[in-house]
Amino acid sequence: MQGVSERILQLCVRGMEAEGRGDSSHARELFTSAWNEAQSPTERCVAAHYVARHQPTSALTLEWNQRALDFARQVTDGSANGFLPSLLLNVAHSTELIGDREGAHRGYKDAAAAAVALADDGYGRFLRGGIEAGLNRTSDPDAPATPRGSAASSPFRRSGGARP
Repeated sequence: MQGVSERILQLCVRGMEAEGRGDSSHARELFTSAWNEAQSPTERCVAAHYVARHQPTSALTLEWNQRALDFARQVTDGSANGFLPSLLLNVAHSTELIGDREGAHRGYKDAAAAAVALADDGYGRFLRGGIEAGLNRTSDPDAPATPRGSAASSPFRRSGGARP
């Protein structure tokens, strides 16, 4: 993404590598360092996105996902536009996990509207699949909530349980 310093990118890459090794604690430290060093709205958006992945509660995850989205909306050069559908999906999913099904459904609709601009490639299909799954899960107000941490809590889980 344009507007992100090499230092912030490297911290986030190293954090993702730590995640890949299963070292969540080190990943959290690296992402927090990226947040602490971030200067621009673009850097803060990226860092907050990764910090959100390592929060102990759904409410804190929502708070960090919303922060990432808020900073993305402050980017005026258009470089964050391709990131918006993913950020909106994350906010919607976090909203779902705190039990606000109606708010989550609205969020998934916002994500779907933003996803129209995505290419029909693997990334676009992946996000659209997650958005569709979220819309399906939240369309029935009487359905039971999805528990945090279960396989069903992934934003990419379809109502029938298959992963795209």
